[in-house]
Amino acid sequence: MSNDRCIFKEGSLAIPQGFIDRTVNILADAQSLQPPVNISRDSLPAGAQLSDYIAQQLGELQRNVTGWEEQAITEVVLGENDCTGIGLHYSFLHPDTRRIWQTQAVFDRGNGAILVFSTSKAAEFTPEEKANFLQIIQSFRPHA
Repeated sequence: MSNDRCIFKEGSLAIPQGFIDRTVNILADAQSLQPPVNISRDSLPAGAQLSDYIAQQLGELQRNVTGWEEQAITEVVLGENDCTGIGLHYSFLHPDTRRIWQTQAVFDRGNGAILVFSTSKAAEFTPEEKANFLQIIQSFRPHA
Protein backbone atom coordinates (compact mmCIF):
# COMPACT_ATOMS: atom_id res chain seq x y z
CA MET A 1 0.00 0.00 0.00
CA SER A 2 1.10 3.53 -0.69
CA ASN A 3 0.54 6.55 1.53
CA ASP A 4 -1.79 8.06 -1.11
CA ARG A 5 -5.47 8.01 -0.29
CA CYS A 6 -8.59 8.20 -2.41
CA ILE A 7 -10.87 10.68 -0.64
CA PHE A 8 -14.63 10.66 -1.25
CA LYS A 9 -17.74 11.81 0.60
CA GLU A 10 -18.10 8.76 2.84
CA GLY A 11 -14.42 8.42 3.74
CA SER A 12 -11.10 7.49 2.20
CA LEU A 13 -9.09 4.43 1.36
CA ALA A 14 -5.45 3.61 0.66
CA ILE A 15 -4.51 3.47 -3.02
CA PRO A 16 -2.56 0.25 -3.63
CA GLN A 17 0.97 0.54 -5.00
CA GLY A 18 0.84 0.86 -8.80
CA PHE A 19 -2.79 2.08 -8.83
CA ILE A 20 -3.99 5.59 -9.67
CA ASP A 21 -7.17 7.40 -8.67
CA ARG A 22 -9.68 7.38 -11.55
CA THR A 23 -12.76 7.95 -9.44
CA VAL A 24 -15.78 9.62 -11.01
CA ASN A 25 -18.27 11.69 -9.04
CA ILE A 26 -21.71 12.49 -10.39
CA LEU A 27 -23.74 15.41 -9.07
CA ALA A 28 -27.40 14.81 -9.91
CA ASP A 29 -30.31 17.16 -9.38
CA ALA A 30 -32.72 15.31 -7.06
CA GLN A 31 -35.66 16.67 -9.08
CA SER A 32 -33.99 16.01 -12.48
CA LEU A 33 -34.49 19.64 -13.52
CA GLN A 34 -30.78 20.31 -14.19
CA PRO A 35 -28.47 18.03 -16.19
CA PRO A 36 -26.04 16.00 -14.05
CA VAL A 37 -22.40 17.05 -13.70
CA ASN A 38 -19.66 14.41 -13.89
CA ILE A 39 -16.29 15.00 -12.25
CA SER A 40 -13.53 12.69 -13.45
CA ARG A 41 -9.77 12.41 -13.24
CA ASP A 42 -7.14 11.60 -15.84
CA SER A 43 -3.39 11.96 -16.35
CA LEU A 44 -1.34 13.91 -18.85
CA PRO A 45 1.03 11.75 -20.89
CA ALA A 46 4.68 12.43 -20.02
CA GLY A 47 5.83 15.71 -21.55
CA ALA A 48 2.35 16.71 -22.75
CA GLN A 49 0.64 20.03 -22.13
CA LEU A 50 -3.07 20.52 -21.41
CA SER A 51 -3.59 21.73 -24.99
CA ASP A 52 -2.05 18.46 -26.31
CA TYR A 53 -4.36 16.43 -24.06
CA ILE A 54 -7.45 18.33 -25.23
CA ALA A 55 -6.48 18.06 -28.91
CA GLN A 56 -6.04 14.29 -28.51
CA GLN A 57 -9.36 13.87 -26.66
CA LEU A 58 -11.30 16.02 -29.17
CA GLY A 59 -9.70 14.16 -32.08
CA GLU A 60 -10.79 10.85 -30.58
CA LEU A 61 -14.34 12.13 -30.08
CA GLN A 62 -14.55 13.51 -33.61
CA ARG A 63 -13.41 10.19 -35.09
CA ASN A 64 -16.01 8.23 -33.14
CA VAL A 65 -19.16 10.34 -33.50
CA THR A 66 -21.13 11.76 -36.39
CA GLY A 67 -22.51 15.24 -36.83
CA TRP A 68 -19.74 16.89 -34.79
CA GLU A 69 -20.29 20.62 -34.19
CA GLU A 70 -17.88 22.58 -32.04
CA GLN A 71 -19.55 25.64 -30.49
CA ALA A 72 -16.73 27.30 -28.54
CA ILE A 73 -13.47 26.91 -26.66
CA THR A 74 -13.22 29.26 -23.68
CA GLU A 75 -11.07 29.96 -20.64
CA VAL A 76 -12.53 28.74 -17.33
CA VAL A 77 -11.36 29.39 -13.77
CA LEU A 78 -11.48 26.65 -11.13
CA GLY A 79 -12.53 27.78 -7.66
CA GLU A 80 -11.39 31.15 -6.42
CA ASN A 81 -8.66 31.46 -9.06
CA ASP A 82 -7.15 28.07 -8.10
CA CYS A 83 -6.12 27.51 -11.72
CA THR A 84 -7.24 28.31 -15.25
CA GLY A 85 -8.50 25.62 -17.58
CA ILE A 86 -10.20 25.17 -20.92
CA GLY A 87 -13.96 25.10 -21.47
CA LEU A 88 -15.23 23.03 -24.40
CA HIS A 89 -18.71 23.32 -25.85
CA TYR A 90 -19.84 20.99 -28.65
CA SER A 91 -22.61 18.76 -29.93
CA PHE A 92 -22.84 15.54 -31.91
CA LEU A 93 -25.40 13.05 -33.12
CA HIS A 94 -26.26 10.12 -30.86
CA PRO A 95 -26.56 6.81 -32.77
CA ASP A 96 -30.36 7.20 -32.77
CA THR A 97 -29.82 10.61 -34.52
CA ARG A 98 -30.73 12.76 -31.49
CA ARG A 99 -28.33 15.67 -31.05
CA ILE A 100 -26.42 15.68 -27.74
CA TRP A 101 -24.90 18.91 -26.37
CA GLN A 102 -21.91 18.63 -24.06
CA THR A 103 -19.91 21.14 -22.04
CA GLN A 104 -16.61 20.32 -20.37
CA ALA A 105 -14.12 22.22 -18.24
CA VAL A 106 -10.65 20.65 -18.15
CA PHE A 107 -7.96 21.63 -15.63
CA ASP A 108 -4.30 20.70 -15.21
CA ARG A 109 -3.88 20.36 -11.42
CA GLY A 110 -0.11 19.89 -11.66
CA ASN A 111 2.07 16.79 -11.53
CA GLY A 112 0.21 15.44 -14.58
CA ALA A 113 -3.18 15.33 -12.82
CA ILE A 114 -6.18 16.34 -14.93
CA LEU A 115 -9.59 17.23 -13.46
CA VAL A 116 -12.56 17.20 -15.87
CA PHE A 117 -16.07 18.54 -15.23
CA SER A 118 -18.69 17.49 -17.83
CA THR A 119 -22.39 17.90 -18.42
CA SER A 120 -24.53 16.82 -21.35
CA LYS A 121 -28.13 16.72 -22.46
CA ALA A 122 -30.33 16.18 -25.51
CA ALA A 123 -31.11 19.90 -25.95
CA GLU A 124 -29.14 23.12 -25.97
CA PHE A 125 -28.18 24.36 -22.52
CA THR A 126 -30.29 27.15 -21.06
CA PRO A 127 -28.61 30.22 -19.54
CA GLU A 128 -29.59 28.87 -16.09
CA GLU A 129 -27.94 25.49 -16.79
CA LYS A 130 -24.77 27.20 -18.04
CA ALA A 131 -24.66 29.38 -14.93
CA ASN A 132 -25.23 26.36 -12.65
CA PHE A 133 -22.34 24.47 -14.29
CA LEU A 134 -19.99 27.44 -13.82
CA GLN A 135 -21.18 27.93 -10.23
CA ILE A 136 -20.25 24.32 -9.42
CA ILE A 137 -16.76 24.80 -10.89
CA GLN A 138 -16.29 28.11 -9.07
CA SER A 139 -17.29 26.48 -5.76
CA PHE A 140 -14.20 24.20 -5.90
CA ARG A 141 -11.90 24.32 -2.87
CA PRO A 142 -8.74 22.20 -2.70
CA HIS A 143 -8.11 20.03 0.36
CA ALA A 144 -6.05 21.83 2.99
